[in-house]
Amino acid sequence: MLRADADQQGVDLNAGNWHFLRPNRYEDAKASITEQFGLPLEKQDVDEYDNLEYMFPHYNYIFLVNEQGLIKRVYPDGATVDPSQVVDDFETVVTA
Repeated sequence: MLRADADQQGVDLNAGNWHFLRPNRYEDAKASITEQFGLPLEKQDVDEYDNLEYMFPHYNYIFLVNEQGLIKRVYPDGATVDPSQVVDDFETVVTA
């Protein structure tokens, strides 16, 4: 399933510059999403898919996190943010 998603998004998994943030266990995913990012996470029924037991909501956030693990910038609609703004903010976070 993840490979199909990567193909659909044009991601080259062999390039070494892309990682799916998906823990193997639901409990680990929930802890990470709710505790570290403060986002809700609930399993959703997927009656329309034959090969899935459940799925999760997908958030379109971009987070910039510093070396201490603190979130310094958040873009709630990552699909519409100007990439040059993210690059500028990234440089600010990295050099702070």
